[in-house]
Amino acid sequence: MNIILSIHPKWAKLIYEGKKTVEWRKSFPKKADSQSLIILYETAPVCKVTVWVRFNGANAVDAAKEQRPFDWQDIFLEQVKQGCVERNELIKYQGNSDYIYAWRVYDPHKANCPMPIADFDMERPPQSWCYTEVDV
Repeated sequence: MNIILSIHPKWAKLIYEGKKTVEWRKSFPKKADSQSLIILYETAPVCKVTVWVRFNGANAVDAAKEQRPFDWQDIFLEQVKQGCVERNELIKYQGNSDYIYAWRVYDPHKANCPMPIADFDMERPPQSWCYTEVDV
C-alpha cells in the first residue's frame, strides 16, 4: 500500500537530496511495509507531486520525556539529526499527543515532470497523509 504525504517544499528538497531520512508525523501508516512508496506532494507554492521514497518503518517517540536508557537516547538523538529538526521543535510539534512517529525513508527519486494531485485520483491533497492504490 502506497502513501501520499503532503509536505512543505523545504523538507521535500532535503529528502530528495538524501539529507533528511526521517519524517516526523503524529501518526504512522500501519498498512505500509518495505515495498511501500511514500509519494511526496509539495504544498504551496509548488502544489505538485515531485518526489517519492521508500518506507522503511516507523517508531513512536515521546520527544518531551525522552529519558530512557542511554542507548535509546542515542537512537532518538540520531533520528532528530536525520529528521533535520531540533528537539525543541519536536516537543512543540508533539504538543499534547502521547507520541510522534519517526518515519524512516530511503531511496529518493525526483519526478522528471511534477505531477498534479489529480494524477493520483484525488481532488485535493491530504491534510497530512493518506493511502493510495496508485503507483508512480
